[in-house]
Amino acid sequence: MGNVQILGIDAGGTMTDTILIDATGRMVIGKAATTPHDESIGFITSLKDALSYWNLKLDDSVKMLDAGIYSGTAMLNTLIQRRGKKVGLLITKGLEDYLLMERGVQTYLGYHYSDRLHSVTHVHNPPLVPRRWVKGIGERVDMFGTEVIPLYEHEVRQAANELIDEGVEAICVSFTFSYVNSMHERRAEEIVREVMQGRGVEIPIYISSRVQPVMREYSRLNCCVIEAYAADPSRKHLMRIEDELKKSGFRRRLQIMTAHGGVVNVRAAKAFQSLTSGPIGGIIGSKYVADRLGIKNVICTDMGGTSFDVGLITEGVFAINPEPDIARFKMNLPMVAVNSIGAGTGTYIKVDPISNRVELGPESAGADPGPVCYGNQKERPTICDCDVICGIINPDYYLGGSIRIYKDLAMMVFKEKIADKLGLDVYEAASGMIELVETQMRDHLHAMVLGRGFETYEYYLSAYGGAGPMHCANYCKGLNFKGVMIPSWAPAFSAFGCTCADYQHRSDKSTLVMFPFGIDDMTKVILGSMLNTQWAELKEGLEKEFLTEGYAPDDIQYTPFVRMSYTGQLDSLEVKSPTLTITQASEVDEVIGNFESLYEKVFARAAKFPEAGYLVSDVVLTAMVDTVKPALPKSPKASSKPARNSRKGTRDVYWKGTWKKFIICEMDFIKPGNIINGPCIIEHPATTLVVPPDYQVAMDEYRIFWLE
Repeated sequence: MGNVQILGIDAGGTMTDTILIDATGRMVIGKAATTPHDESIGFITSLKDALSYWNLKLDDSVKMLDAGIYSGTAMLNTLIQRRGKKVGLLITKGLEDYLLMERGVQTYLGYHYSDRLHSVTHVHNPPLVPRRWVKGIGERVDMFGTEVIPLYEHEVRQAANELIDEGVEAICVSFTFSYVNSMHERRAEEIVREVMQGRGVEIPIYISSRVQPVMREYSRLNCCVIEAYAADPSRKHLMRIEDELKKSGFRRRLQIMTAHGGVVNVRAAKAFQSLTSGPIGGIIGSKYVADRLGIKNVICTDMGGTSFDVGLITEGVFAINPEPDIARFKMNLPMVAVNSIGAGTGTYIKVDPISNRVELGPESAGADPGPVCYGNQKERPTICDCDVICGIINPDYYLGGSIRIYKDLAMMVFKEKIADKLGLDVYEAASGMIELVETQMRDHLHAMVLGRGFETYEYYLSAYGGAGPMHCANYCKGLNFKGVMIPSWAPAFSAFGCTCADYQHRSDKSTLVMFPFGIDDMTKVILGSMLNTQWAELKEGLEKEFLTEGYAPDDIQYTPFVRMSYTGQLDSLEVKSPTLTITQASEVDEVIGNFESLYEKVFARAAKFPEAGYLVSDVVLTAMVDTVKPALPKSPKASSKPARNSRKGTRDVYWKGTWKKFIICEMDFIKPGNIINGPCIIEHPATTLVVPPDYQVAMDEYRIFWLE
């Protein structure tokens, strides 16, 4: 074992995973229950768990780290629990009730399907900024950036004084069309600072044209308000994690995963970009592994205790969603496209008292108080309880035995609240619940691929998360994937993915540049120069940010993108530009060619419509510096027969309506080249890999299991 080099952290809804990687590429995994009130507690417990497998002490190992990367829910929890700052808002006059009205879709985001159908069940989000702290300001810039109504500066001064009197802790400024021309927002910021200086007060000011200068004003407003509301509280949360590491000698700064798939310093200016990051790590890790295996198409599946997350990598590229919904808010936050359903092992099971039908989720037990089998008799039964009842989970080996599992209690509560109400035997009912959730996941997977015009036989499936290896054989059954891969480090794969990401900042800016069909070369160059101006502006801002973080300009690598659509279409795609400065018509042709190629893959060749022309709605620039990344070393293959010490015995498992005897193996003793036939359960302190009857798994030289 070499020196510990990289630490990855993924604080999920149920478990906090850590992965340690040494200089040779060896990995070790730690797990502990997530502690939402203070994630540093769960993190340190998880880190100590990982170190124990290498017989290392906390103080000795943390000093050696070259990088520590976090992904989790610190900022999201601040938002959901409404524990943010007191924020005041200056907005274009006439839109003072914007946060109260919100967008119609926000009134039912996150709802169960049946509740989405009935408007009477739709409930507005409580606004992050109370109405009395929203101040309308006279001003107007039109969609072309022309000043139509000048800024009423006296109203800005009056509003600033009133908000200071109210004791707000941050002030946001969000004016209509400021992403085209920010002069009114910048002047309003100056006036507010003058007022604060005169009163001896200093509070942060956020203007939407600096936070996220893109169109769709409501989503832009959400980004600005959430940055002001939740950034500082969540940073304090993250700083506690960094402080805990520094107590043990950590020499670096903690980094955090962003929604677009890079990592940045926890002190980065735009904290809202790290609002959600957990599921994204798995997709970044899947791409990293797939690139090394020469695989282009992967469907990534992450099953944990709270949700089932799915992402697609097509032709080596993962999709970016420019306007995701997060915690029931629509945001202009470019995010690696992830589709989630409430189908984790912590998913609650209930029987409708009127229809006597079973309902799964979408609510989950999460980390606290956890499933019934944790000893919480007042809890509702979950899928985890069913796995314990049927013998799939070993009660004596859950997290290596660090968490006690009460099988008898799980059986008693499940019988009373579910099985008896359905008139079924307890084992039959528990097995049925497992099949039901696996069917939901299989249908979701199939829809994700078919909905994009592809077939499952064009993709490999990557299964990870603490529960992914346990259920993947059934949720991918009959879908005919090219192959099903389960990394041996699957229970901390999202944390591993964080360590594979580039240190990267990203800036987006809306624009409107149209390339009509059949234009001449000179016009292409003229229109391309308009994009050059936008990229240059973004580059200047990104370079300043990197300089404040201690990087030299020569260290930075820039990659320009555009979001492009056929003129008149609403959905745009993000494609790469060959150069940061367009000087030739051929470079415009290459951008258009990249769009045509991606459009054909994402939608269909028959849907292409070049005669409509091409509209660039956003310019994007990413800036990155090289970082330490994990090696993926090859190990020599052993014989196909596993060593004797890998076998731990047998266990009776209730499987598909009958009792079957499953061989039990220890995952750490399986060697590359080994082939194991089902029925078998391969146990690890952090996960359980189920190999059903008539299936087999083979481990390759990268320590990845291939299920057939």
